[in-house]
Amino acid sequence: MITMLLVAVLATAQPTGEAPPEDATVPAVSPAWSEAIANRAKIKVAPAYIDGPRPELPEAEKALGHHGTVRVEGIIGVDGKMTEVRIKQTSNSPVLDKIALDAAIASTFTPAKDVQGQPLPVVVAMPFDLVAYKSEQGMGIVQYTCEQFVRDMDWWKSVNPEKPFSEHELHKLESGMEFAAAISRANGDYARLKGFSSDFDQRWLAAIDYCRKKPKILQRDAIFR
Repeated sequence: MITMLLVAVLATAQPTGEAPPEDATVPAVSPAWSEAIANRAKIKVAPAYIDGPRPELPEAEKALGHHGTVRVEGIIGVDGKMTEVRIKQTSNSPVLDKIALDAAIASTFTPAKDVQGQPLPVVVAMPFDLVAYKSEQGMGIVQYTCEQFVRDMDWWKSVNPEKPFSEHELHKLESGMEFAAAISRANGDYARLKGFSSDFDQRWLAAIDYCRKKPKILQRDAIFR
């Protein structure tokens, strides 16, 4: 699934004077890239997505639990095509990253324009959601099974061993929904919300264990039971 959104129009993570980590690969900044960054101040009309591939999460990757949001950045030129495309945020799956890169290259846009209405190249970031719990129709979450949930969480933890599950997008989405419902039930007594985050974290871990035993039920039934 692709999210039809140009993130903040302009890519904000630009090279600084700080030294990168030793294992980081920093793409070279070309003259065209520098020009596109400088054009930030000239934009009157932001670029807009027109059309392009809508990549889906491949079944082979899904079976491995591979998933994530890939954020691609590149220059949208005056011809409406994206060039110098690179990964700004990886999914940690090379296959999914390549799918997102290919989709970005094949997409078309209206170019950014200055106050005179003249097109100009700018750097933008574009997210691609390659996850089983989302779909273009918004039905992904209601079809998301415990079996897939366990695969996804096991893989995510294997590539993010230092991160708590609270940093996973689905955890944020579902805890946010639950928190909104809790606020409604609290009826102004916000002291009742104390400890909500830790309680939800415990329920999340319990849901993973429950889903291992009942892989065919829906993940929502496990987390909100």
